[in-house]
Amino acid sequence: MENGGSRRPMTYCCIPCCSMGSSTGQSEDYVHIRAKRGQATNSQSLAERLGRKKISERMKLLQDLVPECSKIIGKAIMLDEIINYVQSLQRQVEIISKQMLLSQD
Repeated sequence: MENGGSRRPMTYCCIPCCSMGSSTGQSEDYVHIRAKRGQATNSQSLAERLGRKKISERMKLLQDLVPECSKIIGKAIMLDEIINYVQSLQRQVEIISKQMLLSQD
């Protein structure tokens, strides 16, 4: 390589940000993204990264809703605790509903 052999060439990705021009014969507008070393730039990888970010944000929201869940490390264990908590809430709703029906009689 001309650059000493240790550097990778810069990678660029073109993601269509507007498809309006394709039907009118005009060229599409593109967002140019320069990839950092070791990061993918294709649209599928970017979409997967965005999906992982959204899932992490939702997991954090769930974690904040369930008492004592913020101390748990590991998504599988955290999801188990969230499921248990929701099931306990469902049981409480059933009990309270039955009590209300009995008190009306």
